[in-house]
Amino acid sequence: MRMIWFAAAAAAFWSASILPAFAEGIDGSWAGAWYRGMTSGTMVLRIEPDGSGVIQMTNLDNFSEDEVVLSNTEKDEKSFSFRAAGLAAGVFVASTQLSADGNVLDGKGRYDGFAIRFKLKRQ
Repeated sequence: MRMIWFAAAAAAFWSASILPAFAEGIDGSWAGAWYRGMTSGTMVLRIEPDGSGVIQMTNLDNFSEDEVVLSNTEKDEKSFSFRAAGLAAGVFVASTQLSADGNVLDGKGRYDGFAIRFKLKRQ
């Protein structure tokens, strides 16, 4: 009987520790680094429950360092894709995938013909 109680308590503790990450889904504020060849910078991505959002990137040529509103967004519980217009004619087009633990967005995109990779953590 004691083993059953211990197993039930362990399962409840594990569920309580992992479920909040999944309950948040992809919505929220994310921050981390982006990489394009030998160039890198920081990125902040905010995703609202309705799928709208903004992105802010540092050190990316011809892209604003101010917040840029996202367009053409598509999201579900584990992925998010979007477009963001830069200062020049270029548009940053990206897609992300939520990690199994719900705390990291792994993304890839293109801007001005160059591939960009990024990894963002939940803030």
